[in-house]
Amino acid sequence: MKKIILKTKRLVLRPVRKGDDKILFENVNDPLVTEFLPFEFSTFKKARDFVRRTIKEHGVKRFDFLSFLQNTGEFVGRASLHHFSKKDKRAEIGLFVARKNWKKGFGRELLEAILNFGFGKLELNRIGYHVSSKNKASLALVHSMHGKHEGTIREYYFRKGKFIDQNVFSILASEWKKRKRKGNA
Repeated sequence: MKKIILKTKRLVLRPVRKGDDKILFENVNDPLVTEFLPFEFSTFKKARDFVRRTIKEHGVKRFDFLSFLQNTGEFVGRASLHHFSKKDKRAEIGLFVARKNWKKGFGRELLEAILNFGFGKLELNRIGYHVSSKNKASLALVHSMHGKHEGTIREYYFRKGKFIDQNVFSILASEWKKRKRKGNA
């Protein structure tokens, strides 16, 4: 698969590449960013290993993109489709926005870009996402995109001494296309 670049009104999303370990290490170690993420990079080596694995798996098991402002090149966040199954036409979304870019609408812009890519270029039928039951901003974002709540996985992961519940959402290609026809995406 050729190199894929996604663009939105303000952002450019490009695949993770060698050297991105520094950006990820700096941003995924912010305790407010990782509060609701099921992973963190406690060492630079873990960030480097993640980048190597992501590059190797890109287009096969996952699609990982880092996003930057088009006009300045400033890092904004990460969006991915992982647990990708070409056969079953499904994937799950992963997303985070660097803290300095919170409350600027970038989460929505990233989510729309990755949904458009998944339902468009990849022709997926289903895209799912897990959201921490305590992550109010992400829950509001998912609801605004008309994701269907499928249930709650109780005490799904253990972070910072606590078990965290995950809400499971999905959106189907038919729902996304209907939403786009109505001008909501």
